[in-house]
Amino acid sequence: MFTDPLSLTINGVASSLPRISQETAKGTITSLYQNSDETLKVTISHQKTGAGRIRSVVRVDQRKIVTSPLDSSSSDYDTLSCYTVFERPEYGFSQLEMQYLETALEGLIDNTAIGKLYGRES
Repeated sequence: MFTDPLSLTINGVASSLPRISQETAKGTITSLYQNSDETLKVTISHQKTGAGRIRSVVRVDQRKIVTSPLDSSSSDYDTLSCYTVFERPEYGFSQLEMQYLETALEGLIDNTAIGKLYGRES
């Protein structure tokens, strides 16, 4: 299990996210971590697929109040999400190989790449 609470740092600000639920259903294990004002949420899940593979997901959701660009008197909550999915066979790839792949992806998505993603480049 991951530590409880999780610590998540965004733009130099650390937030504590205690585990608020954990469930197992139909081969899927899911844990949900959330801060007290519900602006940050981390979901960690593991699922065995029908093809004998294991899919592990780590997802971070950030929620904030956004103002409508068309009506400055209108605002509502909206969410930004970022997640990583590992899908692997039950054997054949090591934990270290997963780490190497994640490190390579992290290096690929630098500030320049974020700007291109924001601009909808592919």
